[in-house]
Amino acid sequence: MIHFHENKKKAGDRKEKDEDFFRISFLLEMSNLGPLRADLVVRQKQINGRFLIVEERAKNIIEKQLPYLIKTLEKKGFVIPHFEC
Repeated sequence: MIHFHENKKKAGDRKEKDEDFFRISFLLEMSNLGPLRADLVVRQKQINGRFLIVEERAKNIIEKQLPYLIKTLEKKGFVIPHFEC
């Protein structure tokens, strides 16, 4: 699911901070990890993310791989202020 959000600017408003962003939710059934949901909010080159995981073993695997994911996204020019499991 992808949800686009646009901040409608009203006539006469002074400079407004750009609040355009979109949300992405992945609902996955992974054969080795079980059910997994990943919620991401992307605003320009900034990504915040949260993983919801049913199995404790899967959570440990994702947490171990998170630094690699963050590093890879940063190499592509993204800023990652917050990712969590």
